[in-house]
Amino acid sequence: MTTTDQRPPGVDTGTASVPSAGRGRYALLIVVLLLAGVLVGSLLHGQFLGLAWRDAFLTCRAATPPVTAGDTPAQSVEKSQQFLQCLAPAERRKGLVSLSGAVLVLLLGLALTQLLPWRLFRRAGPVRPAPAVWQERAERAVRSMHRHAAPPQVVFGSLALREAFTIRFLRRTRMVLPPGIVTAPAEQAEAIVRHESAHVAAGDVGLVWLTRGVWWALPPVLLLPMATTEIRVLLSSDTASPHTLWTPFWAEYAARAALVLILTALVSTSVLRSREHEADLRSVRGTPSAPLRALLSRTTTRRMSWWHRARAIHPPPARRIAVLDAGDLPGQTRVLDGVVYGALAAMAAQTATLVALPTLLGTGENSQTYAVPLSCLLAGVLTAAGWGTALWRTPQRSALTLAGVTLSLPLGVALGFLTDFSRTGTTDLSPFGDWPQLVAVSLAMAGAACLSLALAALWAAHAGAVPTPRRIWILAAVLNTALFTGAWWIGMTSGTLITIAENWFFGVAIAGMTAAWQEPAALGLIVIAGLAWYWNRQRLSLLATSVAATAAALAGRELLPVNVNHTDPLALDRLDWWIAVSAATACVLTLTALHGRNGLGNSLAAAPLAALLTTTGCLLTRDPQHDLIPYLTSAMALSTLAILCLALPITLLPSRWLRTRTWHRPALALATTAGTTTIVMHLGNVLT
Repeated sequence: MTTTDQRPPGVDTGTASVPSAGRGRYALLIVVLLLAGVLVGSLLHGQFLGLAWRDAFLTCRAATPPVTAGDTPAQSVEKSQQFLQCLAPAERRKGLVSLSGAVLVLLLGLALTQLLPWRLFRRAGPVRPAPAVWQERAERAVRSMHRHAAPPQVVFGSLALREAFTIRFLRRTRMVLPPGIVTAPAEQAEAIVRHESAHVAAGDVGLVWLTRGVWWALPPVLLLPMATTEIRVLLSSDTASPHTLWTPFWAEYAARAALVLILTALVSTSVLRSREHEADLRSVRGTPSAPLRALLSRTTTRRMSWWHRARAIHPPPARRIAVLDAGDLPGQTRVLDGVVYGALAAMAAQTATLVALPTLLGTGENSQTYAVPLSCLLAGVLTAAGWGTALWRTPQRSALTLAGVTLSLPLGVALGFLTDFSRTGTTDLSPFGDWPQLVAVSLAMAGAACLSLALAALWAAHAGAVPTPRRIWILAAVLNTALFTGAWWIGMTSGTLITIAENWFFGVAIAGMTAAWQEPAALGLIVIAGLAWYWNRQRLSLLATSVAATAAALAGRELLPVNVNHTDPLALDRLDWWIAVSAATACVLTLTALHGRNGLGNSLAAAPLAALLTTTGCLLTRDPQHDLIPYLTSAMALSTLAILCLALPITLLPSRWLRTRTWHRPALALATTAGTTTIVMHLGNVLT
């Protein structure tokens, strides 16, 4: 919305060309709200069809032979398959009923998407078509910002209307202008039309109202399980039946549901404020910004309570002028933003894992095979869209700001993990209950955010002042999706194995050697290393560092005594993998010691190469006939874990460090690798 107040024009500014995270954050909101509906459907299934599912479970257990300790692995798998095939119809029914909750939220949301803007349109008073000159102005403004955007229908509201606004309902976009605009200076009237046209050109008018509609649709759907529970009790023939709403389960459910609504409301408010900044910047692209600045300067800001300030969907005029002065969108990586987006992404992934995907996929085996990777992909896409793009906007920050940026996301993930209301009544925070997954996922996501920042800094240094092409932002979106998806998958798997092994180090190590994400992680690390090499201007020095680390690692492998269990046929393979990890870790420590947090980006080029060269060297000297690909995959997967774990503490270091010469890198890498390799060889029996 824009006002019709006026003031003399100010100074022109530039415009923003960097994509915002707005659309990704809208998607995050809608997905979280729909998944909340899936949980409602699951609860309704438990109320009305829970006994039928239990009977089907007991029938299948009695009809299929149980798995015994004496069964071979093949027999165990066959018996499990028989049981799962028997239970599949009941599971599919459960999935469809669960999905009905999301469908109900979506249908109500779509209805409100039409009703809410229609209500605002009616409140504007009797409207009348604007004269043709205003329609032409709007069409010209929209076409200048987006050639293919359909122009809105321009109408005038009642005399009481003070602000212009744009809505979409009944498949038509309408720009409602206050009649007082005809008395405004021509430049300022044009600024108002261009601002509203910028919303149309952005193509998010309908998305805004869809988000609002889905948000308002969720509360009544969340109340359904509570209402049906109370109705069933009231209609029960058992007069002694208690009112089951007065139980800890429903109190916890209500509190978690309220938290979801609050977090999504915070995100919605933040996105709507950013949307106004984007419209301001888009509207002054190629035209003077003085008229818009004059309008904002004359706007009076009335005193508001903290509650109204928190709910305000428009930034203060002074803030909008400051953004026009800067010519770019404000930073979208506040600590609160990171906490909220991390929490919502975690809630979405947890709900998808615990409720939606296992039931929709039909069988327990499919749930184990597909549910976790798909829910991790969902979390990765949402985090990349809502947070990753924002990280790439301004990668160069102070150490204090970076601490907030990097720590806020894992804090949000932990908050979402603990408060996700699909886990109502199931949270177990014993030392090897939910804690390993909570800690592992949070730290892995923090590491992924740090790696994203390091890659963004490399790109910024490589590109300099050259305008960023659109393809780089597509690449950034893909990279962030891969980073956050992989981090969530690694954290979930590692947390599970930590719980099984009841040892944090061995759980993570086993994950690196055996988990299903080995191949994607190894391939991803190689791709990241390739980009880090391409964007780096110090390739020769980094190559020398990698070669020095490889030489020291191979020398230690050959010269130091081998301390492994020789009866285990894979012990020497595991030792070689750890030697490769020692070389990669030494590269990271070397570059960090010399360059502080700026060394992390260089490490993404040097460390994977050192691990690859070391693994290849170990294989050629020990067994050239060994299968190369699985051998390299495990070494690279373990190196990925090492880099991911080191990324967070490195990012918190200062950026300016020691003054160095070119030869310092390979020399220090040689010494550091000698030390790490010695430790690995000494602890070989423990590590393998």
